[in-house]
Amino acid sequence: QLRVVLGAALLVGAASCSTQRDPNEPKSIVDLPKSAEEEALATALSNYDRGLYSVVEPQWRQFLENYPASAFQPLAELKLADSQFFKGEHATAIGSYEEFRRLHPGHEAVPYVLFQIANAHLEQYQGVRRDQTPLQNAIRVFDQLQSTYPSSEYSILARRSLIRCRELL
Repeated sequence: QLRVVLGAALLVGAASCSTQRDPNEPKSIVDLPKSAEEEALATALSNYDRGLYSVVEPQWRQFLENYPASAFQPLAELKLADSQFFKGEHATAIGSYEEFRRLHPGHEAVPYVLFQIANAHLEQYQGVRRDQTPLQNAIRVFDQLQSTYPSSEYSILARRSLIRCRELL
């Protein structure tokens, strides 16, 4: 029995020695070093998630410029437009959202883009005694969203916004 126990101990010891890794070798896929593209994306997403829109907008621009063939290009374009929207640069955001829509007409985010375009127009509305064009543009885009993507979750939100817009008009 002693031989069996010693033999088993030797096998376990040998197995543990053969599976020890080089300390410099990454231990898992999580530990793998990131590419410059992944680092830039992670930094921009982190700043975006923290609401640092003034900081992150140039980071998105730089990402788009430095990695034009990136699979994350549409994400960066959307986040750039969102950063502009949340900074209050609604006219600029409309242009960025429209550019996204032109470049990616079949993308799954197009209903969201239309919703944000309409919201950006609505944010430009300054009241009853001012120009009604932003409000009319918001209504037009909310209507377009509902007619083009009736089953989208953004279409449901657009219905609510349309009621508000029509009351304001």
